[in-house]
Amino acid sequence: MPLTSSLYVPGLLDPKERVLVDIGTSFYVGKSAGDAKELLAKKAAQLKENTDTLMKVILVKRSAWVRARSPYRRARTHTSRFTNRGLPPFIADNADAVAEALEARQRG
Repeated sequence: MPLTSSLYVPGLLDPKERVLVDIGTSFYVGKSAGDAKELLAKKAAQLKENTDTLMKVILVKRSAWVRARSPYRRARTHTSRFTNRGLPPFIADNADAVAEALEARQRG
């Protein structure tokens, strides 16, 4: 028997052929024990179906997220010879190109 939304205690049914079934938002309906079992089996099947659908959506979203972030991670893991000198990443990423341009200018 439910005492609160999270606390249940053992109880006895009297009469045993009729039970109260919570059909949602604290609405209870009197049903025979057999009908109650059917209703609860349908609710359990629906819950499993909803859970399976949600898991599929989560996997699709996670896959899209990994694909979207992958190029960014590759760009961030590119090591520049200037990265270890304490330069911010946006400067370090362009520092190689600037250094090459300066070297080419000095040569030519």
